[in-house]
Amino acid sequence: MKGLFAAVAVVAAIVGSGASAFDPVHLKRLKETNECASCDLSDADLFNDELTNANLIGANLTNTKLNGANLTDANLNLANLTNAKLSYANLTGANLTGTNLSSANLSDTDLTYANLSGTDLSFVDLIFARIKGTVFCDTTMPDGSVKKYSC
Repeated sequence: MKGLFAAVAVVAAIVGSGASAFDPVHLKRLKETNECASCDLSDADLFNDELTNANLIGANLTNTKLNGANLTDANLNLANLTNAKLSYANLTGANLTGTNLSSANLSDTDLTYANLSGTDLSFVDLIFARIKGTVFCDTTMPDGSVKKYSC
């Protein structure tokens, strides 16, 4: 019986341990082409990577999984993040000016000091995002207003 419990514990640990790590091939493609539509970059640390603070100006990241990614101080100016999965991502200090975030999932995303000026947030439920833990602390919104939610 103890062996059965041990086996169940091991399986549970493996399943719950985050099989959501990013695909290194996808990260390489992003570095080389500034494009990685429908990629899995979940939990990637793009701040401490060779991308020099995630300089992703105009990047195509449509339908990309960026759950839990570190995009601190990322320059995503004019990037396309339509339908991107950004839950639990760290976008502290990120420049998202003119970025397309339509239909993106921003649940539990940290947008502290982020600049969303001119960003397309079509089909993004910001009230739902706030309820789900998104941080808008000193965040510049698309209309230029600064929000201080969850500071």
